[in-house]
Amino acid sequence: MSKTENFLRLSEMIQVIERVKEKQQRVVILFCDECGKPFVRTFSYVADRIKKGQSHFFCSRKCLGRYIGKNYGYARAKTFSSKKLDKFC
Repeated sequence: MSKTENFLRLSEMIQVIERVKEKQQRVVILFCDECGKPFVRTFSYVADRIKKGQSHFFCSRKCLGRYIGKNYGYARAKTFSSKKLDKFC
């Protein structure tokens, strides 16, 4: 990883930490499984998803779509119903 990439990642982390301070909830800092970007989710959301068996977390629906396309095929991604997508979100 270059110095520029490290700096960008550090600046993203600082922004995430500032958002965490603004919220008065217990939050967890996660890294997107697709792009590696840090993002924040509430502790209760993450705990509930882990109990349901989810092992992947994504920063956006765009990254979720890329992940599904790469791992399950782009043609199949169009046939997923919203119930199946909830399993990944």
